[in-house]
Amino acid sequence: MRVRTVTGMIILALVATSACSAGAGAGAGADGDAVVIQVPADPGSLDPLLSSTGWGRAMMRMSYDTLVARNADGKIVSQLAESWKVTAGEAKFKIRDGVKCSDGENLTAAVVAKNFEKLKDPAAKAPFTGSFLGSTDYSVTADEASNTLTLKLPKPFSPLLSNLTTYPGILCQSGLDDPAGLGRKSAGSGPYILTSAAPGRSYAFKANPHYAWGPGGATSADLPKQVKIDVVENETTAANLMLAGDLSLGVFREEGAFDRLHASRFTTALVPSSATFVHFNFLKDSSPVQDIRVRRAIAGVLDRAAMSSVVTGSADQVTNSVALPQSTCQSDVTDEGLVQFDVPAAERSLTEAGWAKKGDKWVKNGRPLTVDVIVSGPAAPAPPVADYALDAWTKAGIKVNLQNVDQATGAERRAEGDYDVWVGAWTGVLDPAIISPFLTSPESPTHSYVANDKYARLAKQAYAQDPGSTCPIWAEAQQALNEQVSLVPMFYDATHLVTAKGIAVRPYASFIDPSSLRRSK
Repeated sequence: MRVRTVTGMIILALVATSACSAGAGAGAGADGDAVVIQVPADPGSLDPLLSSTGWGRAMMRMSYDTLVARNADGKIVSQLAESWKVTAGEAKFKIRDGVKCSDGENLTAAVVAKNFEKLKDPAAKAPFTGSFLGSTDYSVTADEASNTLTLKLPKPFSPLLSNLTTYPGILCQSGLDDPAGLGRKSAGSGPYILTSAAPGRSYAFKANPHYAWGPGGATSADLPKQVKIDVVENETTAANLMLAGDLSLGVFREEGAFDRLHASRFTTALVPSSATFVHFNFLKDSSPVQDIRVRRAIAGVLDRAAMSSVVTGSADQVTNSVALPQSTCQSDVTDEGLVQFDVPAAERSLTEAGWAKKGDKWVKNGRPLTVDVIVSGPAAPAPPVADYALDAWTKAGIKVNLQNVDQATGAERRAEGDYDVWVGAWTGVLDPAIISPFLTSPESPTHSYVANDKYARLAKQAYAQDPGSTCPIWAEAQQALNEQVSLVPMFYDATHLVTAKGIAVRPYASFIDPSSLRRSK
């Protein structure tokens, strides 16, 4: 069985969204002339180099540019860099002349180089450097005369250019000088300038008057002058605000809330936004999940289609891969070797591992099989996931100590290391190569390391080749994970981006491309 693809759905969604024409009428939003956008969780840190949350990285694009970007067709296009040359071990970028920071200062290759120096500085504790750039041991130099930046990698890393479309957002000199101030004001060259921040509630932005280098030639003249982002976790509340005309754009995962808006003829775009997996803690020596037979049983009593139905409303959103369905490699990924829902097989696996069923519990050496489980959603606590998993494992005779927490708390608990299973989502990940460094490093900042030598070897092999030829290698690497039950893919989740009349925007990396935001008069 091959994973369901949603590529066609994405293309249709983009067309539907961009079809909201200038004659559609004024967009919603009660906050003066501002376009008001809802997000379901607070972004946390607003430092584009250090933000560790999915919504932090998504909102980063409001104020910060990346070196390159992607257009609506998925092609890599220029942003800060007007041209580039990338080989297996080196990337050279010509930075646009005339790029201005929000404070009016020039953004040069030398300033961009300082960003990459900070990313590799252990004291900065940047969470994603090794994953998105392949290493923290690269060198970076800037040639001021030609305004070029050169990254030299210690080993080949084929996904580099693709990853640079989403990370890092580049800080201007003022932001590098005062990172503590980034929670109050932005210091970038992106389309919008942060003007006020009330964490957990709202963030206000104004158009960057200098902006003239957006993808496709976007400039500040094209943008709504004011944007406000409101944090509204409850989707019923957000839907009510949309219906009342108090929101211009909302982000919805729950079918019930979305259906009310769809019936009211809002413009919608459906974008795969996250994928949920069952992870095991390979760094806890005393954990029962060190035994593959226990991992097989824990995975085997979970019905992936049923879990997908409970959480997403559709049984069709199961996934077989460590990447989201829009990855170019999905056609090569099958469920070969993946643990299937089979309770009797799970029981046989536990018996083989020396566990015996005593009443309604599995026991070994007089002690019940107990697992400490963390469930963390991509934005907020995920009761449907937690409820389903707890019920399935309890019925199977596995005692569960459950912690159902939000994304940030889940990361803190995993950092402490005292857990056995983590059921959590990766948000906005488009390529298996992005996840792989987290899985292969015991020092992973997400604590998602898997002890799988074959997978690590294949990932390293894929890094050394041209990206266009790596899909069969990633497919084999996925099977290596399946064989050892190192990581169990469950389902992907899609986000409905709902816009009011008169608002047009292009979805980008599970949220929006703010440079494409338009509002009719």
